[in-house]
Amino acid sequence: MDLILDLPNEVLHEVGAEFEEDDWLALRMTCQAFNEKFREYHLDSKYARRRVFLAHRSVENLARISQHPSGMNSRVKHLDISFRSPYSVLSYDPQSGWYVPGMVGNHFVTDGEVNMICKIEWGNGHFNFREAEVAAELNAIAVSLKKALSNLPNLQSINLAIRKRDTKLTRPEWNLFYPSLGYGPGTRLPAGGVFDAESTDMEHSFIMVEQGLDNILTAACSVPSPKLQYLTWDRSETIFGTTESLDFFTPRLQPVFPNLRVLKIFVFLRASEHKTWIVTFPGWLGSIGSPLEELNLHLIFRFHIHRFEIDVIPLPETHMLSSLGKLHLDCAKFDPKNLIRFLTPCKRSLKELTLWSFLMEDPKGGCFELLKFLYDGFRLNQFKLVLDDCGWEFNKYKEAEYLIPNLDATGDWSSQSMVCIVSGDDLERRYRLTKHLGRELDAHNRADKFWDSISEGRWDSKEAVEHYKVRRAEYYDTTTSSSDSEFA
Repeated sequence: MDLILDLPNEVLHEVGAEFEEDDWLALRMTCQAFNEKFREYHLDSKYARRRVFLAHRSVENLARISQHPSGMNSRVKHLDISFRSPYSVLSYDPQSGWYVPGMVGNHFVTDGEVNMICKIEWGNGHFNFREAEVAAELNAIAVSLKKALSNLPNLQSINLAIRKRDTKLTRPEWNLFYPSLGYGPGTRLPAGGVFDAESTDMEHSFIMVEQGLDNILTAACSVPSPKLQYLTWDRSETIFGTTESLDFFTPRLQPVFPNLRVLKIFVFLRASEHKTWIVTFPGWLGSIGSPLEELNLHLIFRFHIHRFEIDVIPLPETHMLSSLGKLHLDCAKFDPKNLIRFLTPCKRSLKELTLWSFLMEDPKGGCFELLKFLYDGFRLNQFKLVLDDCGWEFNKYKEAEYLIPNLDATGDWSSQSMVCIVSGDDLERRYRLTKHLGRELDAHNRADKFWDSISEGRWDSKEAVEHYKVRRAEYYDTTTSSSDSEFA
């Protein structure tokens, strides 16, 4: 016992990273010395990272923690807002052939808990859609979330969605949503059986998200959080994001989150929305201010809007984002000159740049101009360029003339050790070349010569272009027909 008590705090932190709050509680219950030694570890494991669901009971529980006189609100540092429903834990009835509420393993939940399942899950598209009940639940969630956030003084991160592996309710969460099962503090979930089975995996709450994300984001961005540094969408949950209609892009974030360091967002755009969103976006992004160090912007286009149909998205041309170290732009059309002006204040700070599914009006000349600019004074450690449709926005009225290769560069472009992997389409297979990006840019002052050299003549091969056109035409014919069927 003395050996454990004498362990340095760093070791306890490392070992305890694998512990759950009930593990720390068990240690504290061993003896008085352990109770005093592990009290802070136990409370931090319980409160430092909180997960809430789009369910009023969950968010109201967070609000109660934020108002508790014990001061536990000061321990909350990270908030995960899950898009999975705790009320989707249904048990299979072999007689009816349906997943039905009422039984978890061999335990029956109460009528009140069944009614909550019916209210949320049956209104979530599983059975009968009850729009009024869902709207009332979401309004209550927004009110409780504002109440909670207003009294979490040390909150450092808000993450929307959860990782795929976190599909299970924890013991405290089972007790919160299904108290009749009796899994309060000091108890353990049975190992194996129904609690580890796939049947108790939480499902995504699609209807709640479609209707409720406006409320959640607006609430989260209306309460000043001076210590917040991370506002992120979980990358693994690509089905979620924000639509243009949200008030999320209206307020200036700098007064609300003055120390925001990392911003990762997904933006869903529909054909009728993107023009309005484009107008407000530059001012909103520029308002974040100089503390921002990482920006990940991922656009998703829905409902028959093709990427080549969208307008050019303007970026702010201010010096406010001068500390940007990582930039990831995904599925967007930009003007290269505007992008260059946006990146100019980041010349000393930018180390990683990813341009994924990128679109430009003149990809051949625009990308070459951008590469020349980045070679002059930047010290990038990682650089990726992947153009949508190899630089040719697919359009049946437009003929492809060339295929811009993908570039994946590691290391300072001016160093001898830098490596750039050049890859692209070459008839029936893809080619992969290793080049020195800095030397290629030094050797060529014309876009045609540069692309010809770095791809070893493959970028404008007539045979490769024709083969690519046929394959893309077949792909779009297939996706268009399936999309028309889906939305018929």
